[in-house]
Amino acid sequence: MADKKAKPKPLQVTYKLKHPFEWGSEVIDEITFDRPKGKHLKKFGTTMNLGEVIGIAASCSNFAPPVFDEMDAEDYVAVGEIVGNFLDSGRGTGTNK
Repeated sequence: MADKKAKPKPLQVTYKLKHPFEWGSEVIDEITFDRPKGKHLKKFGTTMNLGEVIGIAASCSNFAPPVFDEMDAEDYVAVGEIVGNFLDSGRGTGTNK
């Protein structure tokens, strides 16, 4: 039987906001996120709240954290899911015997 290999995760994801908003003289309608690296994660523990996940999102994008504070809640949650998808290792819980 052939081994099934997991599909590689993307190195970048661009999210088109469902609710674009103005930031200064700019309209923010999409955000591109690079895949997080260890330097983005080392200040967080093994469990993170949504605010910490958004902090990782900000550090992996070209926008400062205050921009995310002005984002519509629907987009804010979607951004958290994008980061979660980057971090999801697909490992199960429990122990192997």
